[in-house]
Parts: sequence; C-alpha cells; structure tokens
Amino acid sequence: MMHIILKDPSCLKPYARNARKHSAKIISQIAASIQQFGFNNPILIDPDLTIVAGHGRWEAAKKLKLKEVPTIRLDHLSEVEILAYKNIFTKTKKS
Repeated sequence: MMHIILKDPSCLKPYARNARKHSAKIISQIAASIQQFGFNNPILIDPDLTIVAGHGRWEAAKKLKLKEVPTIRLDHLSEVEILAYKNIFTKTKKS
C-alpha cells in the first residue's frame, strides 16, 4: 500500500536525466495552481529520494518556499521498474 509522506523539498533530488525541462512561466503557473487549489498531486520518489515524476511541482514548491511537500515513495518497484516508469512517463509527457 502506498502512503503519502511529507518531505522537505530540499531533501529531494532531481532525476539527472529528466528530459522534460519546465520554463519559468510554467513553474509560476504550477505555483499559482498550488496556491489556489493546494498540493493535490504528490511527487513520486524512489527510495533514494530522487524524483521519478513531479519535477515541475518540486520546482514550484521551492519557488513558494514550502517546508513540506506530499510525496509517494515507490518502494514497491524495483530499480529496473522505476527506470522503465521514468522512461514511459517522460515519453508520454512529450506527446
């Protein structure tokens, strides 16, 4: 069962090979959405606290100086499965 874990954004690490880069405008839009509606979509992280999905939300949280963000740690996936998920998620976002 997955649980939401609150984490300090400064302890999370971006995935170095993340293909998707967010512009300052997009980060500002995500930040505005978080301010208006709340942080409703957790950041997915691996056991080493590397971001699997949610880089834009992480950047927006830093911009807003949030002390905690909701995360889901993908402990139920192997390293190979996490890598496959990252690749699929990135390809889907490019479409």
